[in-house]
Amino acid sequence: MPKEPTQPNIGELLQLDVPAGEIARRRALWKQPEPRYRRGVLAKYAALARPANEGAVTG
Repeated sequence: MPKEPTQPNIGELLQLDVPAGEIARRRALWKQPEPRYRRGVLAKYAALARPANEGAVTG
C-alpha cells in the first residue's frame, strides 16, 4: 500500500517511502505526454523555452 508523502519543513526534501524497484517500474512505464499546443505562439514558446532549472530562457 502506498504511503503518503511526508510534509517537509522549509529547506528540506520531500521524501516518499517507495521501494527503488517501484520507482524503476514507474519510470519504465512513463511516457512523455503529447504537446498541448501544436501551432501558434504557445507552440513556439513551448518548443523554445527551457525548464526552470536551466533558467527558463527562450532561444
